[in-house]
Amino acid sequence: MHAIARATAVTLMTAALATAQDVPAELDKSRFSLLNPTPRDLWRPLSSDRPGFTENPYTVDAGAVQVELGFFDFVRNGDSETWTIAPTNLRLGVLNNMDLQFKFTPYSITDDGSRRREGVGDVELRLKLNIWGNDGSDAAVAFLPFMTFPTAADGLGVESVQGGFSLPFATALTERIELGLMAQMDFVYNDVRSRYDTEFTGSGVFSFDVTDALGVYVEGVGIWSTDDGKDVQGIFSTGATYGLTENLVLDVGLNVGLAGDADDLKIVTGLTVRF
Repeated sequence: MHAIARATAVTLMTAALATAQDVPAELDKSRFSLLNPTPRDLWRPLSSDRPGFTENPYTVDAGAVQVELGFFDFVRNGDSETWTIAPTNLRLGVLNNMDLQFKFTPYSITDDGSRRREGVGDVELRLKLNIWGNDGSDAAVAFLPFMTFPTAADGLGVESVQGGFSLPFATALTERIELGLMAQMDFVYNDVRSRYDTEFTGSGVFSFDVTDALGVYVEGVGIWSTDDGKDVQGIFSTGATYGLTENLVLDVGLNVGLAGDADDLKIVTGLTVRF
């Protein structure tokens, strides 16, 4: 994992330099930070990484706090069912182009018909760095490294420290249609072989603004692993979001496994709130 950490640090430094570009004076918010928060009237439109798989490239404005909270997630895979209660991602705007994220699962229950397990889940630390397009652009891209720590109860999470990174991209196709793409690499510990395998994930999503408040999306996800014991996974996802205010959005999502050992069914519901 040391090589992973070094590669991540180099990529972060390169991306930070890439953000040092000229922008119109009225859009230059680079002077704002956690200690010098962005005024509310300059906040960019709310964007959440819920409920689909493809994350967006936009960061939380400096000094703002965003909570992406699930009411519950339900997963069925064969005879196994899992209920995840209040999965949460806390996001804190550190710089105009960077936010720090703390992701955790307070409680989950898994029952495969022969054994029931319940307890807390894993903890994940994430950092989103927008490379370009945070403000005043029809396209944007970001770099998002993450690391997961094995804090879960037995059988409810990872067994060793794992990590990876993703590259989310988004572009406006029309005033009401957006395309999102994401490439992700995960370094997953293989307990049987005592080594880290690599998972490569690609996803794409079309988002449609039906009204100013209501949005819907359709998404496709593919996952391939260097572990030759795992088949390629295919997932179809769809869902909707509804904005109650400019800082509060409700969501619902449905995932269906199409290939490999992807979960047969996943249902998520939740909200995103910013303050």
